[in-house]
Amino acid sequence: MADVSSLSSSRRAFLGLGGALGLGVAGAVTATAVGRSADPVVSSPGSALGCAGGKDSGELAAFRTQTAEGTVEQRIAATRLTASSAPEPTGASRIFGCHYVSRADWGADESLRFLPDGSENWPQTYWPTQTFTVHHTADANADPDPQIRIQNIYRYHAIDQDWGDIGYHFLIDDAGLIYEGRYSGEDSVPGFDTDGQMVNAAHVTGYNAGNVGIALLGDFTAVEPSAKQYRSLVRLLRGLTRWQGVDPQSTVDYVNPISAVAASVAAISSHRDWPGTATECPGDTFHPMLEQLRVDVAG
Repeated sequence: MADVSSLSSSRRAFLGLGGALGLGVAGAVTATAVGRSADPVVSSPGSALGCAGGKDSGELAAFRTQTAEGTVEQRIAATRLTASSAPEPTGASRIFGCHYVSRADWGADESLRFLPDGSENWPQTYWPTQTFTVHHTADANADPDPQIRIQNIYRYHAIDQDWGDIGYHFLIDDAGLIYEGRYSGEDSVPGFDTDGQMVNAAHVTGYNAGNVGIALLGDFTAVEPSAKQYRSLVRLLRGLTRWQGVDPQSTVDYVNPISAVAASVAAISSHRDWPGTATECPGDTFHPMLEQLRVDVAG
């Protein structure tokens, strides 16, 4: 197990976690291009005990079917946050003081989101944020080609697993670079719409709507995330929780707004913390660090 207590002193200083964090979306950055194959080799990012997400039962049926409460689109409109709560879109590649790589820059093949008839496999729906879940991808550590790794995960999730897209909202590589995950529309805010609501994803089966998923590239069963990776996770979560008004050290009574499935979880939890999830994600070494992670995000 990791020595979590060291994070409160020497590690915090090493990671540079002190001080206020500026919020907002500003400043463009383009990712350094890396070679990538036209048809990357499909590889599973982990076993069922590694990190397996999935669609929530009945989500597509709910999206496409009229109900007594109206369509999903009508229910979304009725629960939207005010536009003033969202960051000012700028069309740039920086969020909450962190550079991020857009889907276009990491090479997302947007055609993978569509079925042969031209319809989207999993159309976007948007929901108020209730909680945040941290994952590991249960694959190679310190990958020299993280963009290719993310392309492979995307193809595996979208095609092999039939989730219509990559399952996570954000991913973070060993160097601490943040990547835009699931497609959330043509606006400039990754993972969210311009009203500040998160796009539904596929990272914790049964508990997706209202649950923002962040995956660290690598397998943290026996090793810790890199210092840069951890620092970027703290900065991203600090910005997101403050923007969304979520206390990172609180316990949340989560209710899935689609299925009404409920669970009591930490506001920042891990995949294995959700009821009924048979997984070791985010790894036995990383999981004990979550207590300190919440402290660092709140700091």
